[in-house]
Amino acid sequence: MPMLLWRVILLWFLLCGSLAESAWAQKKPATPPISPARAAIAAVLAERDRAFAARDATAYFALCTADYVHQDALEDTFPLDKLRTELQKQLTAAKTAEQKTQIDSFKLDGTAAVVETYENVKLLSYAHEWLEITGTGYRRCRYRFILDTGKWRLARTRVLEETLTEKPRLLESPGLTDLEKRVKSPEVQAIVRKIYPLLEELATAEERHDFKIFQQRLAPDFAFIRLGKDPETRQSYIEKETLAHQFISGDQVRYYLMGAELQENGDLTLEVEQATRYTITLPDEVPEKNLIILSLVLTWTKLADSWYIKRWEHFTAEGFENDTRVDFVQKEKNKKK
Repeated sequence: MPMLLWRVILLWFLLCGSLAESAWAQKKPATPPISPARAAIAAVLAERDRAFAARDATAYFALCTADYVHQDALEDTFPLDKLRTELQKQLTAAKTAEQKTQIDSFKLDGTAAVVETYENVKLLSYAHEWLEITGTGYRRCRYRFILDTGKWRLARTRVLEETLTEKPRLLESPGLTDLEKRVKSPEVQAIVRKIYPLLEELATAEERHDFKIFQQRLAPDFAFIRLGKDPETRQSYIEKETLAHQFISGDQVRYYLMGAELQENGDLTLEVEQATRYTITLPDEVPEKNLIILSLVLTWTKLADSWYIKRWEHFTAEGFENDTRVDFVQKEKNKKK
């Protein structure tokens, strides 16, 4: 008898709960329908996202008015033609592009609408053929749309907030795979095949902080020249590099062949791009991750039966600090014949 009583009570509670849920469902307010204006503007923004993914800046700005005004996060105004050119340059450099826009707020005022959005952006691009850069960020915008001949057009943009973080990744060096494309002379190709493994050996030595190998590979009259500054001697170069590497860890060094030329005196000038990734930790400082990219011309000279570096010259420098692009001092490349 007590068991039967508990079953009756349980059924009663289940029935009451079901009736209450049904009543709540009937009283729950329905989601208001999206207005035709909001739906049309959302379609315009979606079309812009598709144009971004197609890497087509012309289509991206196609629905702007003739007197369109664009202000960035610093309230600086830019003309439409410049915006289109800069965006196309950015999209052309990208292998893939993605933008997703969501509407945060929408206010309709007759034939005009003010729309605030949140946009996620992702770009995958390459630099120097061997550096992969993934850019991710977001943008908050306030747009003003107007209804023009039955179509909603973008009349004004105010960028409220914008961020972009670029994460670089070094691709593996192709070694001498591109030798015949980079160097046309069979005679020079044969010399490069002998020299390039020595350069890769130096890269491995630098990663191990083994500067004895560097000393063995530098000519007695070696000169180090950085961005057009005064030459440094063989000894001063080795001393500075040894001192600097006391604070450096996690080295990753890559050389990428760009070209080569045989001089009348028998020396070989080897054009390469050097990428060095490392973490530098100075006393009482927060560790800093760096990626430095240099364009180099290395002059090799043959002494006895082996090749040595006689001249090491930097022409340009650029890179990243903690995944943020940094502008370094640059010198226009000017090959010496």
